Amino acid sequence: MVFSVQIKGVLLTLAAVFLGVGTGVIVKQLSGDLNLLTMLFFRFLFSLPILLGAALWVRGRQFLHITQKRTMVVRVLFGLTGITFWFLSVRNIPLGQATAIFQSSVLFVTLASPFFLGEKIGLYRTTAVVIGLIGIILLTGPFSHDV
Repeated sequence: MVFSVQIKGVLLTLAAVFLGVGTGVIVKQLSGDLNLLTMLFFRFLFSLPILLGAALWVRGRQFLHITQKRTMVVRVLFGLTGITFWFLSVRNIPLGQATAIFQSSVLFVTLASPFFLGEKIGLYRTTAVVIGLIGIILLTGPFSHDV
């Protein structure tokens, strides 16, 4: 069966969402037993075989050849900071609320794309983003004291 590029993208995105929620569940379960650094260490340790396999598959023997070292360092710093904040949020607020806020990142990317990438988002997409943000506010209840 052959899928279009868009269908593959949607399926991969859904897989990322499910795996991210799975990671959140594991972090939530272990948060009382392990400290943050230990969880981050094991997360990266367990991801190394997957990353190594993917790098070998895509780049072959050149998998360690990096031409954009500064870009790679910035990417690593952003990735490490992002996963650290994700783990901290899952430890400190309910998993559903953390996941809803995390998944709203697409809305913020859409809002930032004209400023950083010069893309045009149009009236319909802007309206959809604003409605989405209102939905996230209603769903997460950031101003309620019931958390």
